[in-house]
Amino acid sequence: MRELARAVRDGASVGRRLFLLVVCQAAIAVVLVLTALHTIFAIADDYRHMYDFQFKSIYVVRQAIEKAVDLQSGFESADLDAFYKDYRTQWEVASGNTPDAIRFRKDLSDAAESALSAQESDLLADLEKSLRDRNAQRVREDLAGLYDVNLKYIQFEHQSATNRIRNSLIWLLGLGVGGIGLTLFLGLRVRHAMAPRIQRLVGYVRRFQSNGVYEHIGETGNDDIAVLANALNAGFSAIASRERDRERFLAVAAHELKTPVTSIHGYASLLVTHWQQAPDIFRALEIIDRQSWRLSRLIETLFLAMRARSGDLRFKPRPLNMSELLRRVLHEMEPLLSQKAFLAQINENISILGDENLMEHALWSLFTCASALSSRNAPVKVALFTADHSANVTVDIESDFPMPDVEELFTPFRSVEYETGGGIRSAIGLYLCREIVRVHNGRLLVQEVSKEQPEFLMELPV
Repeated sequence: MRELARAVRDGASVGRRLFLLVVCQAAIAVVLVLTALHTIFAIADDYRHMYDFQFKSIYVVRQAIEKAVDLQSGFESADLDAFYKDYRTQWEVASGNTPDAIRFRKDLSDAAESALSAQESDLLADLEKSLRDRNAQRVREDLAGLYDVNLKYIQFEHQSATNRIRNSLIWLLGLGVGGIGLTLFLGLRVRHAMAPRIQRLVGYVRRFQSNGVYEHIGETGNDDIAVLANALNAGFSAIASRERDRERFLAVAAHELKTPVTSIHGYASLLVTHWQQAPDIFRALEIIDRQSWRLSRLIETLFLAMRARSGDLRFKPRPLNMSELLRRVLHEMEPLLSQKAFLAQINENISILGDENLMEHALWSLFTCASALSSRNAPVKVALFTADHSANVTVDIESDFPMPDVEELFTPFRSVEYETGGGIRSAIGLYLCREIVRVHNGRLLVQEVSKEQPEFLMELPV
């Protein structure tokens, strides 16, 4: 009981609290069962004693009285002599040595009824003398007196058994009520320690399900419920953060889609209204071409990102010259990142088995994020080489972004802003890039070469 109270007070685990509660309830049940069995055995022993020691003594005395009815003075009766000897050895209370006689003599002494045993002793002494003198009348009188004493014995035994039964019932009822009360008390203590906290957690979950609003779960302690609360807190926080990232991602995507569409629409309108001016037509077509290419690439990137999220990224491998693809992507990106320079060190004729379209998107995403993270006007160092049967692409940058923020770019719905000659733009994170590398049976990671110098490493099997 003390252990359970201490466990409830000190914040033990839910399993330990319930285990101790069950142990306490089992202990109470065992005590009740043992007490009930002891009472049943005691009552059964009382009635066995009453039957074997009291009823039989009355029966044999009654038989002796019937045999003494027709006796005459100077009689000879072996049956009465045998009765006297048997009574002395088996049913005498006053000085008998049998367990039943000793027990009953003690009960008489405890109840201050020792006069009955003294009366029995006197009657037996008189009966012995009457049998020796062959006095039939005195024998009948002594036997009648002995019969009356045994009747008083049985009345006393019956009353004692009745009192024992009543006391046992009271004792059992008290133990039962006490056990039920203690069980209820311990159960309520455990419920008070657990149920309100669980109900609060359920309330948090339901409110989050209904309106999606994240509330901090302020649950202290180190038990199972606190661990569950902290897990829910972290999970809800991550879900809410993911929702915010998704909304921001959609806003970034909408902004990135709006920019080329606006340019295309503006210059298309210019062509419609000023189609006679050839120089403007050429410039408009050039911008429309560039922005439509940018728009189609962005749409395809979003499309591939959704496929990657659903695990349905299509992969069509064929021999691919990684060196040429890397040069082409860097060349295409230079006009879009006018304030950033790429310092490339590319080994020749490095080939892999891969999907050229997917790898092109992966490299675009990687170089765009690296340019966005790189400090203003700091060059982005790109290298391609082979090592340990793999083609390695490293991208070294100088950045003041914390490493945890850089690593978070690999999670879905993350984006990063960067500055170009035309202003601030946003780039989708590296989730799609990592998924493309993964389907190529490679890996993409970021490691800190030195302080403020992270390095992206893309490893692809050759």
